[in-house]
Amino acid sequence: MENKEYEPKPGYCITTYTLKLYTNHKSYFKLTQEKYNTVIGKYYRILLNHEEMLEKSSRECEKELAKLTGKTKDGKKGKEYFEVDMPRELKRTAMTVAIRYAKIYVSHLERAKNDETMGVPTKAKKFDLPVTYWGDMRKDLQDGGRFQFKLYTRREGWKWIEVRIKDWERLRDLETLSPTIVIKKDYLMARIPVRHEVADVTPVKNRLEDNEVRVCGIAFSNSNNFAICTVLDAKGNFLKALFVSGGKEYRHRTAGILNKIYRDKCEIKQWQMIKNDHVQYWKKLHNINEYYAHDVSRKIVTFCVENKVKVIAIADFNGNSADTAYYYRKKIKKYTPIYLRPKITQYLKYKAFQEGILLKLVSPINTASKCYQCRRSCKEGKR
Repeated sequence: MENKEYEPKPGYCITTYTLKLYTNHKSYFKLTQEKYNTVIGKYYRILLNHEEMLEKSSRECEKELAKLTGKTKDGKKGKEYFEVDMPRELKRTAMTVAIRYAKIYVSHLERAKNDETMGVPTKAKKFDLPVTYWGDMRKDLQDGGRFQFKLYTRREGWKWIEVRIKDWERLRDLETLSPTIVIKKDYLMARIPVRHEVADVTPVKNRLEDNEVRVCGIAFSNSNNFAICTVLDAKGNFLKALFVSGGKEYRHRTAGILNKIYRDKCEIKQWQMIKNDHVQYWKKLHNINEYYAHDVSRKIVTFCVENKVKVIAIADFNGNSADTAYYYRKKIKKYTPIYLRPKITQYLKYKAFQEGILLKLVSPINTASKCYQCRRSCKEGKR
């Protein structure tokens, strides 16, 4: 048998980093977001007054909206003209968002007319969407984690403001794209997309044609081991295994927090329960879930890179097999090791892709009763 080899196809992927932002000009970010959402609201109401425009494609609709609300080079104003003091790319983004929400409203309205069980949708009265700072509104990351954004100020109009990003070393030597700033109660968060170069994005089908390909099969358990990883070669021979432990520690930490919530519910009165909703406890549980899901997925990816794995195979219990999915969900209890299976799989997919490894969800039907090599029945009692 000839040894087939495929040529690796380079590509890229985009990962979003969420980092804290430090600045003394939080009010400018709020003003910019308020102005942005006000313009979206105006475009949205104009579109609903001219529903015939929404039947066209988004690009054509954007052109018609620009003519309707802007003015020509000769100074001739449109029928719905209003002054927009905003950078060009942000103005186009506001149009795109308004068109999307207007089309959603019209489609829901038409569906409600044909289906009496559906309630009549309501128009959006106010928008509160974060602002994405495109090319003409930002300057790239500099030494010391400093970004520059063009923000709206009441006195000076649009002005360049310098801010600082926490943990900016994670973005060093990476290509950063347009960030989105999310305004929290006490601080600001920057969602910064980063472009990563991927050495190989060849599909799984082409990879499996290589006689030297290595596949890692992963099974999740509800014991002390979150996952059991097994590396096989192209002929199905066992090469190496990894047991990712920590399940007992995870179960113990989550059980302690759940016991505190249950104890407080028994001790305090009902009116106090509504007032004190145990936000801090649920936040701790969320953080624990995130930590273990990231930790387990990173250990698996590191193991696969060290063993030159090209494909990761995981059983798809949410696929077409309704009986298997029901049986699997029945065994799952909240905040147990196997409860993190979907989140670990989600994080594993993009982390493996960054390393040029593809994740494949495989149907679990008949995997326990058929041979993985010859596909014949190998149930107990049969030959």
